Amino acid sequence: MILTNAEICRRYAEKNREKERVRGRENYAKNREKLIAQKAEYAKANRHKIRAQDKIRRAVKAGKIEKLTCEVCANEKSHAHHEDYDKPLDVVWLCRKHHARRHVEIDKENNNERPKGENAPMAKLTNNQAEEIRRVFEAEKVTKKWLAIKYGVSWQTINKVIRGNCYKPKKEADSNE
Repeated sequence: MILTNAEICRRYAEKNREKERVRGRENYAKNREKLIAQKAEYAKANRHKIRAQDKIRRAVKAGKIEKLTCEVCANEKSHAHHEDYDKPLDVVWLCRKHHARRHVEIDKENNNERPKGENAPMAKLTNNQAEEIRRVFEAEKVTKKWLAIKYGVSWQTINKVIRGNCYKPKKEADSNE
């Protein structure tokens, strides 16, 4: 059986739950101000979404609306997805996986691209750092673990940077212009 990256990460998180909690707390402590600012910025830009989410949460808690299973796979752990935030109680119940897929579909329909690289909301590296990681890894033959410790990220992140799965390398065509 071939495992996907998501499955590998999920299994790792299950085996190392406490270790991940500690790492999460340390990351929050280290980046507290940045995370609080990001949350405030999101809340300011998306008040209509937060209001709709609060209304559905209160309606479920009060028993006015029944929380259903995922409409795609019948998973009991479902989220309320709003197709239209102006109709806060009109929701589609989707599990985490199908909820994320629905948002990707919506982004494609609207030609929206999620921010990538250093512009992503939870970016831990700058694009320059990613380029430096690639350069150092190739030239000096250092380990991914060493790079991970140096830059304060996981070795999996370093691996993704080196393979070009995140923080995509600058195209040579761009640099020739």
